[in-house]
Amino acid sequence: MRLIAATNRDLTEAVRDGSFREDLYYRLNVIELHLPPLRERQEDIPLLVHHFIRRYAERNNRPIQGIESDAMRALQSYTWQGNVRQIENVIERAVIVAHGNVITHADLPAEFVGDTSPSEAVQVPVGIPFEEVKSLVFRAALKRTNGNKELAARLLNISARTLYRWLREQNDGMNSSL
Repeated sequence: MRLIAATNRDLTEAVRDGSFREDLYYRLNVIELHLPPLRERQEDIPLLVHHFIRRYAERNNRPIQGIESDAMRALQSYTWQGNVRQIENVIERAVIVAHGNVITHADLPAEFVGDTSPSEAVQVPVGIPFEEVKSLVFRAALKRTNGNKELAARLLNISARTLYRWLREQNDGMNSSL
């Protein structure tokens, strides 16, 4: 058996301060590889972006062929505290919400490219009931995905079943008020 382990902690320091078992450290530390964080490997970002675009376009049956240069520049200028997992999540989301066959600057989350335009933002007045907030968010996701319920559910990180239940409740409420 071959075991590969990864951590972002300094295990030699952890052994010294007693927070990691010394015997386990010596069992694991046969070959040590140091991989710098993604923010120190900017040249890897385009390779990762294109890889994840292909993966998630295929997985989500989306016709995404690439990414616009301004969107790529925005990704390359970000610090990526979450490393590869973070960039993977960002690209998966962008593939899901993209309107055309190329990811644009507008398809990236606001934290990577600045504020969203007012037409993209969900305005939530202070003091409104939670059910109304939920309704605003669900409707915005459906609008953003052109009514595609499966994509809207993925965008919201909820099950499609939850979204369908909400839609059914909305329809029942409209029918009972007639």
